Amino acid sequence: MTTLYCPACGTLNQPAARFCLSCGSRLADAAGPACPRCGANPLPGDRFCDECGAALPPPVLIILEETGWRVALPDQSESVVGREDPLSGEKPGIDLAPHGAERYGVSRHHARLTRTGGTYTLEDLNSVNLTYLNDQRLEPGRTATLKDGDRISLGTMRLIFRQV
Repeated sequence: MTTLYCPACGTLNQPAARFCLSCGSRLADAAGPACPRCGANPLPGDRFCDECGAALPPPVLIILEETGWRVALPDQSESVVGREDPLSGEKPGIDLAPHGAERYGVSRHHARLTRTGGTYTLEDLNSVNLTYLNDQRLEPGRTATLKDGDRISLGTMRLIFRQV
């Protein structure tokens, strides 16, 4: 989750904010994968590094259909998608809690995204409120290959998979 308090001025910001509302500083955890040339952390969706100007690889994103908010997928072979549980301290690799996940019925460990080479698959982790891919129910434990533009529903939260 993005840091709520700005490290530069201390202002309290919205949970999904990328920049401080008061001073404009970049918030700590709002960065995407590191630049391959200089190691700087660009924002998700940036095409060029702000530090050295190097072209960045195109990101793989999930877009929240209702708000348009873009979440860059971590550079990992496997990520659990769900919502943080402050009581147990569990936090999935892709935490949708700042985007109202509990209200939409997203489980703490709802689904798994797996990357093999450049191909992504989606698997329901026996979620309570189900997972749908392009309006077809995804049976728990079965994987489905994702394509650019696929629509994913976690509970009633609708996402769009983008692999540019």
